Amino acid sequence: ILHELGHLWFNDAWFSARWIGEGFAEEYATRTLAALGDPLTAPEPVRAGDPAAVRLAEWGQPTLSDETIRERELYGYNTSFLVLRTVADEIGADALRAVIDAAADRTIAYRGDPSPETVDRRVDSRRLLDLLEEVGGSSSAAGVFEQYVLTGNDVTLLPERAAARTSYD
Repeated sequence: ILHELGHLWFNDAWFSARWIGEGFAEEYATRTLAALGDPLTAPEPVRAGDPAAVRLAEWGQPTLSDETIRERELYGYNTSFLVLRTVADEIGADALRAVIDAAADRTIAYRGDPSPETVDRRVDSRRLLDLLEEVGGSSSAAGVFEQYVLTGNDVTLLPERAAARTSYD
């Protein structure tokens, strides 16, 4: 129930990629249950070479004609949770809250001295990575995104992105 309630906040009004809303909803649902006294639930380990694996940036709504729908859905939900839990454990609740605030306010990740500008679009996987690193201070997000989230085209851009971020700093 808490996961579904989480979608009142974590939904397609803020996020354009399904995995982001699902990951945040599960992360906050399990953290809420833990605050209420239940053990903190962890995502299941993701198996290398899982036949149901899909890059999370490409995990969309299921199609009924897909024979692997159940396995792909389980993989997508669990891996979304794994990605968000990994980064949340690294940066902590306050930094994750700042990332969510920036997403909700549509604030840019790369901020200069003046008041930050806003972006007139929802957060996709690439922008979430920027927010997690720039606003949240994550140093592990790029590796986790490379492993589970980003498509081949985006993965090939990571070295250029790293160089651009170094220049920006």
